[in-house]
Amino acid sequence: MQRKYLRRDIIPSLSAIILSIALVTVNIFRIINIPITIDETGYYPHYTYYNLLRSTDGNANNHILHSVIRKFFVETFTENLFFLRLDSLIAQFIFLLFSWLLSRALFKNKWWALFVFILLNTISPLIFDFWGLSRGYALSLALMIVSIYCLIRYMAGNRILLLSISFATAVLAALSNFGYINYFIALSGVLVIQNIIFKRSGAKSSLFKEITVLFFAVIAFALLIIEPLKNVYRNGELVFLGNVGFIHDTVKTLIMDGLFLHDQPFHRLIKFITWSVVILTCAGGFYWLCVYLKKEYYKKEATIEAKYGITLFLLLIIPVISLLLQHHLLGINYLIGRTALFFILLFILQFIYWLHYLKPVIPKIIWAILLSVVLAAGYNFSFRSHTNYAYLWWFDMDDLNVLKRMTEESKNKPGKIKIKVCWLFTPSFNYDIRHHFNGRFYPVEDYHDNPGNDTTFDYYYIASSEVTNMMTDKYHKDTDFVYGGYVLYKKN
Repeated sequence: MQRKYLRRDIIPSLSAIILSIALVTVNIFRIINIPITIDETGYYPHYTYYNLLRSTDGNANNHILHSVIRKFFVETFTENLFFLRLDSLIAQFIFLLFSWLLSRALFKNKWWALFVFILLNTISPLIFDFWGLSRGYALSLALMIVSIYCLIRYMAGNRILLLSISFATAVLAALSNFGYINYFIALSGVLVIQNIIFKRSGAKSSLFKEITVLFFAVIAFALLIIEPLKNVYRNGELVFLGNVGFIHDTVKTLIMDGLFLHDQPFHRLIKFITWSVVILTCAGGFYWLCVYLKKEYYKKEATIEAKYGITLFLLLIIPVISLLLQHHLLGINYLIGRTALFFILLFILQFIYWLHYLKPVIPKIIWAILLSVVLAAGYNFSFRSHTNYAYLWWFDMDDLNVLKRMTEESKNKPGKIKIKVCWLFTPSFNYDIRHHFNGRFYPVEDYHDNPGNDTTFDYYYIASSEVTNMMTDKYHKDTDFVYGGYVLYKKN
């Protein structure tokens, strides 16, 4: 009997390992297969580590920790797609490990932990996209999960080293992407609120240690983040965020981008999910308030399960309050889409833990809800993930094919090929030319006037919507790319 139990008990862990191997394998294929995108081309050898750490040019695309690690890998090895994206692959390893550890720390039932692990790794195809792109979002997401895990373990065991690691990884997450400043604020807020609302044995000793950790974390945060953040703000890079409202700008765009749901065909579904998330968050907050007031307040010490639930809810709601205050008091726009990806994980964690807390009351219904959410996420992930292009940078999917086409068509033409392109393609084309077609093309230029006006170019690569009579008078259509969205025109 004991052997059978052990075999059954190991199945969830084995399943998590198999899923992890599958996800990493697909990701490595994507890293090698997907052409470089416009926002990944920001590696410049002349940037020093100091330039990157202080963000001296004020570029919001400088995701500092990622940029520093990328520079190290490129200079140590070589500048190709694998090493440009290697830190994101490492971030995926970290996320897989700590999302499993976090699930096991929160849920004693290994099957429940397995389903939560699956959900965290498949809930958003956009998160999966970033495990294979040269951007800072991957590191931020992975470091945030490490931080949450260490916080949960600290709450269970009161080991100050775990709290220190939780804050250290929160600072590093913000250093990799400024949007995660809101998570750092949430973590700090949770620490303060816990000391106010929870009664604990040895509270004075713990309080002194926690204040010390928080003090040094704030100092590190100020030294590493404030100056580069000021540079980005002064450069006007934050104006590209949302200014309509939190639900419209953050929640709706996050659901659209995070779940790969286009507005037109999925308008009603997006609206339904948006308001479901808002209502469930409000309901969850009310529930945990009732738990605290009715069950925990009069006890000497709150149960660890209630602490976990309240803490996970606070980690979600404090960044919401932070964004609202920043917008109304400082005029800082709301996070949108990819900049707010952490909200997906924070919502899922608090929602699933809420279900788990309710499970003893209505176990069959709760299990049915969990399995339905996991199956829906798995279906969406399986059928909407792509292995040949990045969702937000879909227009770069055929870059290499365009360059190959021109090379083949002009193989008997002496000299270099001249091409003008829509500005979206200038950085990626120049990267691909350096690495795959070196010496075959002149440096690529983008056009600012009417395409086709300058006939010194052999080719134009333009959006199909930009085709004019001037273009067709002097050039003829060669090939459609990106499902007809962009067209290569060759000189007559």
